[in-house]
Amino acid sequence: TSTFEFKADVGNAVVEGILRYHPFLYDEETYPADSINVDNDNSQGDEIVEIDKLLGRGNRPIFECYWNGRLIPYTLQSLDWCMRKPNSTIPPECFSRFSGVLWTNTSFEVTQNKLTFQDALDKKLNEPKVAYTVLVGNQYRRGIDDLFKKWLDECHNNYDKEIKFLEFQELIRREEGVAKNKCYPWSVFNGVEFSNQIFKCGQKIKTTKTAPIMIGTITRFLCWGSFDVKKDQNVFGTSGYFEMERE
Repeated sequence: TSTFEFKADVGNAVVEGILRYHPFLYDEETYPADSINVDNDNSQGDEIVEIDKLLGRGNRPIFECYWNGRLIPYTLQSLDWCMRKPNSTIPPECFSRFSGVLWTNTSFEVTQNKLTFQDALDKKLNEPKVAYTVLVGNQYRRGIDDLFKKWLDECHNNYDKEIKFLEFQELIRREEGVAKNKCYPWSVFNGVEFSNQIFKCGQKIKTTKTAPIMIGTITRFLCWGSFDVKKDQNVFGTSGYFEMERE
């Protein structure tokens, strides 16, 4: 799982944090589901029920918090820089696929029972004067907004296997329109299933996000890579292409 490590300089104190991405794989979210115990008179013990399985993180807080090395029952819903902006091109569901942890030290005062912070941690971390840095390679860099957006976009493109490619046909070599190091192998499929919709070869379509708008018939679907499958079997992938015969 890809991670995003950062630090926040808050006056004379430092908060360290990390985000983990939980991708969509093979028909379901992989964000860890909460479990609750339910009394069941018909069973020998309690029944474990998973909740929010289909929603990724859902309405749960992003961050768990440690104080002086100790996990405390204080959670932080979000931070300004990791919330989706109105003009974002990253799908909204990706913002429910990461969880995080924050580590604080004794510079942050907690209540006597050590259950929460005396001052709201989220307000401190969202103040404009807080200096964030992000671990890139072996160095910490500024610009957390852009670096977070880049990280999340890469996670979505590289790890979310949301497209179900239907009915594998063959491996081919492509020469036109691809980089030299990506001429082979390309897997050919008869269809795809995506967002509860199925598209098949021979289907007539009309594009809406191309200039000019095109109308035509799908001839084949392509996915980069070789899969350990037999003819007419299905696989999941992160992205792909289709070719069409224009009218």
